[in-house]
Amino acid sequence: TSTNVNTLVMVDGIPFNDPFFRTVNWARIPKNSIDSVEVIRGGGATSLWGNLAMGGVVNIVTRPPQDDKLSVYADYGSYNTLNTGFSGALFKTDKVSMGLSYDYSQTQGYNLTPEQYRSPYMTATGSQVNNLTLYTLFTPSASSNYYAKLNLNTTSETTATWEPASNKWNNYVLSGGGTTRFEDNSSINFNAWGSFQQMKTTNAGQTPTYNIRTPNIGIPYVSQDETDNYQSYGLSAFYQKDFGQFKDVKIGVDGRLITSDDNINQFAANGFNSANLINKGQNTFQGIFVTGTYKFKDAPVDVNFGLREDFYQVNNSSLSGTIYTPGKAAAPFGSGLASNSYTSFDPSLGIKYYANDNLDLRAGIYRNFAAPGMNQLYRTFLSGSSITIANPNLAPQTNFGQEIGFDLRTKAKDASLSFTLFNNNLSNFIDGATMCTSVATCNPLIAGTGLAAGSITQLRQNVNAGSATLRGYEILTQATVSKTVKLNVGFTQTWAYLNNSDYDSGSSPADPTNVQLGQVPPWMVNA
Repeated sequence: TSTNVNTLVMVDGIPFNDPFFRTVNWARIPKNSIDSVEVIRGGGATSLWGNLAMGGVVNIVTRPPQDDKLSVYADYGSYNTLNTGFSGALFKTDKVSMGLSYDYSQTQGYNLTPEQYRSPYMTATGSQVNNLTLYTLFTPSASSNYYAKLNLNTTSETTATWEPASNKWNNYVLSGGGTTRFEDNSSINFNAWGSFQQMKTTNAGQTPTYNIRTPNIGIPYVSQDETDNYQSYGLSAFYQKDFGQFKDVKIGVDGRLITSDDNINQFAANGFNSANLINKGQNTFQGIFVTGTYKFKDAPVDVNFGLREDFYQVNNSSLSGTIYTPGKAAAPFGSGLASNSYTSFDPSLGIKYYANDNLDLRAGIYRNFAAPGMNQLYRTFLSGSSITIANPNLAPQTNFGQEIGFDLRTKAKDASLSFTLFNNNLSNFIDGATMCTSVATCNPLIAGTGLAAGSITQLRQNVNAGSATLRGYEILTQATVSKTVKLNVGFTQTWAYLNNSDYDSGSSPADPTNVQLGQVPPWMVNA
């Protein structure tokens, strides 16, 4: 099964997941800049944050450079691993302060392949990261504060398993926001951002194909050279106020635009440029929401509620390019891809009962959605006689979830135990399907695409596989051993499986239902 990212990661309230792949490049967050990490578990977070928050939210809060000092750090380790950086204030007035931080890291890495199976052309995966942040704080009054931040990052994998292979990401993010508080203790809060990203990747093939039994005979060559430029623009704003017993009420709107232009060149083992593919697409999101907590006067009960309506559009997408025959004849092609629009109503309701000073009981119910990644919608690429086809008709995953549990604490508050049962029913579950595995079965699927008949032996595509169930339980414990030692241990058991399959991939045996999904581990322990 394919990677299916459904957890929203934010940095200082700004979405951090890669706009195209939805993955997280942790190298963009220097560890020395982290002040705290906020985690919202479960799917109830969708009412406030919408798309991608189906599995919860992780918000990393960074600290701006200190006003009164220059901070410098460096460490060195094995594999020529170096981490270094500095941060400090550039200037400060009563209302404005500006700081700068720079972080650098590098490593030669290590070879992932055991020596006895290693080709002489295999290399360690080295990397290099540059991260520059300019931070400005503006405090015009005691009731208002605003910020602007510019982050520039380059992350490079100088080699990636094979000598010709490499990856590089350029990320430029400008963000800003702030809060204005009023005399009635209400406030207006907003964040806005624009990000510009570029991924450049060079993949390696081998001729003949690498085999662990004969690792020395395969010679690598550049099989694909790809440059993907994509941008993301977003805005969120909400009004926050207490209304009697309704506490922390937030009423707001948000929106986001993502565009991509992915250019891929494919090469044969002799260096012949066999194909050029250009994938373009655009996703837009809009949301309106209200969330809050009702606190009863005469009962130890809190009721958390959320109402959210999301609007999501897939448009302005196309696939074009040129396929070259072995005789170097050009076969250009081009077509617009399907445009679609969706809406999703995502309410949530949670109840917490404070039984006594040591025991809380809680339950929640929610609906949420997660849109497919742009790579799943738009990215078509070749690898020899195998092709992965874009699917702009992918529908968003929707989920109806329920959970119930308790939190138990000692009287001294030095130890705690939390237990949660959860059940999630997903519709339109997204998975990667192998649609054909031979020339005979692939020829009908590539007819009219510009690909030559007989040139493809395997075709893969992301599909809405059907409905799925994810259910299980989670145990979290915490104990304070001393003033300087705290222990945290967690265990999660998850049963995840397709209830039914809505597609026929042509695989043999038939696509499995009622078996553990490969992308969901049946159990995890953390400490």
